Amino acid sequence: MRRATRCVLAVTSRRRNLTFSRGLTTASSNANLRLFKIPELPYAYNALEPAVDQETMKLHHTKHHQAYATKANEVLKELNVQGESNSEKDSEYLLVNWDSVISQHKLSKPNLKKLKNNAGGFDNHCRFWKMLRPPRQQNAPQQGGELSNLINEKFGSFQEFQKKFSDSSVGVFGSGWTWLVQNADGKVDVVTTPNQDSPLEDGARPLLGLDLWEHAYYLKYQNKRPEYIESFWTIANWDYAQQQLNK
Repeated sequence: MRRATRCVLAVTSRRRNLTFSRGLTTASSNANLRLFKIPELPYAYNALEPAVDQETMKLHHTKHHQAYATKANEVLKELNVQGESNSEKDSEYLLVNWDSVISQHKLSKPNLKKLKNNAGGFDNHCRFWKMLRPPRQQNAPQQGGELSNLINEKFGSFQEFQKKFSDSSVGVFGSGWTWLVQNADGKVDVVTTPNQDSPLEDGARPLLGLDLWEHAYYLKYQNKRPEYIESFWTIANWDYAQQQLNK
């Protein structure tokens, strides 16, 4: 279970001794940092209708995601970061190696907070677009596949997993995310993060996630978050989730 409180001003990483070999490694330089550029969506803005409407997708992508990139870049430019990337690999590098990268630079507390929050927002959204796909009536992990087996092992059944994920999503106070993650031990779990925090910071690999900020659903669903959550099950991209296992 995630800690409910943290020191925002210190903006220190909660990860310690991440030595498992699934792509989450520590480093001592910022040579891999790049300025953030939002990627194109892997589908048209109207491709997720009726679950998510075209106007919401366009605003979410071109305004909100862009804002996270722009604000993070304002701080990265102070670090003399060169080059540009539209991949979450660069934001993942920053989030996973936060302590070692930031220790090399004298940033003000407001700029530390600004970079942390917006790098998280950029990374979360890069993944979120790929975690969605056009609606399917029968939408679930491949039966008998590795992800399906891990879900059944943890939750007992896919239906019980859906209930846990949906209930957790309804229970998120204010803005945040719900995630299906794979932990360092290879097992899966459902976790929530506040604001734009990432499971990467706790050493977990995001497999599937749901954005619970109101900008993700309010135009269509207003205050009916449970209806938005229910619609998510028709557009969850289980192929992508499967591909993220053991990375």
